[in-house]
Amino acid sequence: MIESLAEALHEYQKTNGDREMGEVRSIIKVHILSELLINLGLKELQHQKPNHVLAQTPIAGFVATAGPIFKQSIFQLPESRTLVVKRSKWNRFCKWLQQQAWYLPDPILREIIPVKTKFEIHIPRGTLKAVVALKKKREGKEKKFRLLEADWTPSLREEFKDFDHFCTTLTEWRQKPIRRLTLGLYHEGIERILGFQKQQGVSLNQLSLQQLLEPSVLKAHEKWLRDRGISSNTIKADIRTAIPVAQWAFTRSFPTEDWHNPESVKTVRGYVKAVVDRKDRPHASQEAFEEREISLDQCWEILKYLGWRCKDLEKKYGMTAKVIDAWMDYLLLAFLITTGGRQREARQLTFEKISVESNGDVIIELRSEDHKTGSKTGKGREYPLFVGPMQQELTADLLYYRNHVHPENLKHDHNYVFFTRKNRTTGEKRSRRGDPISGAIAVINLVQYNKNKETYL
Repeated sequence: MIESLAEALHEYQKTNGDREMGEVRSIIKVHILSELLINLGLKELQHQKPNHVLAQTPIAGFVATAGPIFKQSIFQLPESRTLVVKRSKWNRFCKWLQQQAWYLPDPILREIIPVKTKFEIHIPRGTLKAVVALKKKREGKEKKFRLLEADWTPSLREEFKDFDHFCTTLTEWRQKPIRRLTLGLYHEGIERILGFQKQQGVSLNQLSLQQLLEPSVLKAHEKWLRDRGISSNTIKADIRTAIPVAQWAFTRSFPTEDWHNPESVKTVRGYVKAVVDRKDRPHASQEAFEEREISLDQCWEILKYLGWRCKDLEKKYGMTAKVIDAWMDYLLLAFLITTGGRQREARQLTFEKISVESNGDVIIELRSEDHKTGSKTGKGREYPLFVGPMQQELTADLLYYRNHVHPENLKHDHNYVFFTRKNRTTGEKRSRRGDPISGAIAVINLVQYNKNKETYL
């Protein structure tokens, strides 16, 4: 059911286009909205952002109430082509509005959703730290042993610059540049090996990328990592960094020759293949997980805080993109905490899969292809959402998000609960804000996952 002016404009946009809707919206904002809010008893909304005001303005009886205001506003304006166009577009919108089955010609006062102006629940010490910890990436211990950029000498800085140029320049031997992410991994491996050399007493002025070509340096680095308990997988990744360094060094001596497989590069490749894989992939200790985990009571307090924060931000700034993103963070976290669902189920969750029972319970219904075990059993499954002490509050927030927050910035023809936040272009792939979430990275960036315990941290 369409209840607000913002929802009506959104429907008008679907049938008449962005430009037509934008012009009608401009007419409402300039000639009608201020006086209309006074007539409806919503004067306190006058200084809010337009998106928020339109979402709070009832559509019932809009033509009867706004028509006289529009006529009075343009009565004293001189006749012009612009004025004729405004009248035409206004009349067209009113005619379209009256033809809609959901439009109520008689005005009905709409109750404004109350927003807490003060957080009534005391946040115990440590909760705010727990909130921050959900999105904070902690530095690994290996950074202590890396030769960070701040310690590079001028000569070493020039070598890194030349190495980056070699990796990103297209030549007859390189058809596409190294990706920035891969280049960053190369830098980390080089910095760890040079950092180990520094730990062994080599002075900064003697450090050079050329040292990665010496088998004795690679062998000593491998032994040092083994003694520290580093996995074979990580050791191979570090040693493998010497391959592009060898290719770069060969190009400096023979710039016109193919650098893929000269003798120096073959030597490094042979050493990398000789590194023994002991099948000792790293597993975080139980103490490390316990240090980062938070209790279930803290989870509820975090959700209470985030729910209050979303309403407070909306009251202050209106329905901006950042406020919509805050609502998505809040409800996505609520989904993961209350259901323990997988990230794929969160990404592919649509409002059609959500139903509200007569007793107020929210049920998610999945087909066999929508969940992991369904492909094996051929059966769908269903489970309750928001089970716990905040069930009623979370259910009300989800319905508010569906009816008011979700459509505010969504111009795409889908009904996914969560959607992409930014416009991105990766090669030939393009995604716009509002598209369905295609990868797991959006969920992974929000929370950290404990694979050993099958729980979210």
